[in-house]
Amino acid sequence: MKSEKCKLNGTSACAETALNETERFAKACGLPAKKALHLRLLAEETLGMMNGLLAVRDGEFWVESNKHYKHDRECCRTSVGGFYQRRK
Repeated sequence: MKSEKCKLNGTSACAETALNETERFAKACGLPAKKALHLRLLAEETLGMMNGLLAVRDGEFWVESNKHYKHDRECCRTSVGGFYQRRK
């Protein structure tokens, strides 16, 4: 499962949109409240690290989840992605 991609350009409005999409994605995945909070904190940290790049580039933000099965237990692995393109 993959969230909608959010366009980033270094403004706080874009970051807030990305965080709202992260929360929507956590609900859609059925994550418990504690795991959803961890995912939001991870997204906040990632967006904070991306600010330097977003001063000269535009980017995209998304969250995706892959279910892996190991020893008859379901494990949900979530990752945060980004893509950058130089502004013209």
